[in-house]
Amino acid sequence: MMAYAEKAEKFSSALAWMSELARVNTNSRFYVYQKIWKELIASSDLPDNGISPNQFNRLAEKYGKNSMCGAILETDELIDIYDAFQNDSNVIPISILEKIANGKFSETEEEADKPATSQPRNFLFELTVAAKFQSLGFHVKLNEDADIVFNFRNYKVFVECKRLFGEKNFEFNLRRASDQLTERYKQFGLPKNLLGICPIGFNLFSLTKVFNSEQLFLIASSGKAAVSKIDNTILEFVKRYNQLIMRKSPANTIGTGFYIRVPVCLPFGTGAVNRWLFFPHYEQPEKFRKISDQIGQKFERQSGLEKSLK
Repeated sequence: MMAYAEKAEKFSSALAWMSELARVNTNSRFYVYQKIWKELIASSDLPDNGISPNQFNRLAEKYGKNSMCGAILETDELIDIYDAFQNDSNVIPISILEKIANGKFSETEEEADKPATSQPRNFLFELTVAAKFQSLGFHVKLNEDADIVFNFRNYKVFVECKRLFGEKNFEFNLRRASDQLTERYKQFGLPKNLLGICPIGFNLFSLTKVFNSEQLFLIASSGKAAVSKIDNTILEFVKRYNQLIMRKSPANTIGTGFYIRVPVCLPFGTGAVNRWLFFPHYEQPEKFRKISDQIGQKFERQSGLEKSLK
């Protein structure tokens, strides 16, 4: 995890960057996050600006656990977006940044049946995914709906991102993402267009809200223990829904990815741990298997795990 002082400095740069590009209200949650990080550093009682559980709990009583959770998680996501796009800001539609910046203050205010309440954080997740691919060397493109597109050799790759409110709505979101990918494949031209470019794609789901439904902060003895807990959660989820994913995924969909970012309380301080796990669909034609392997290996370099959906 990044040292507190370094994170606070990077977050201030990221917030200034976003404020230059888009209209950010002074009462935006991101300005509150900035205030929280200043107090975290001022309250530091551990090495590297770390903070003990007692100090952290004192701030949680002042700002609320939901605000502390947002400060831990969403500052990291904005930093990731800033790092990926600060020199290529025109990729991101300004309207998307403004929605992200001025959305509901807490995730607890979101309602599954009222898309307007969850849209800002949905866009934040999509831009976080876009930043991930950009950082891996893919040059992404976004449209006004924040769908992610990039070229890889003679393939046009489409990514559909879905942020789950709970496990029970996974099938609905999987079906929706599959329908959207199918429509994109048709619009681009199957099996390939006149230029010989073939459309492929995959789904990427955020399980962050599912993982955090029981407790806002994961208590762990070490970073390795936290990563193991998160990875096991993803693997168990995939095990339960493996057959459904394969059955509902349309042809040309080469894989399914999962993302979790969790606020973790460790002996030396509190911070965010994030995991990206990609599962290639190996029941695809050989040409797609090779592409899914190549993209998946880049995607999976952080985890060192070899997995597939079969």
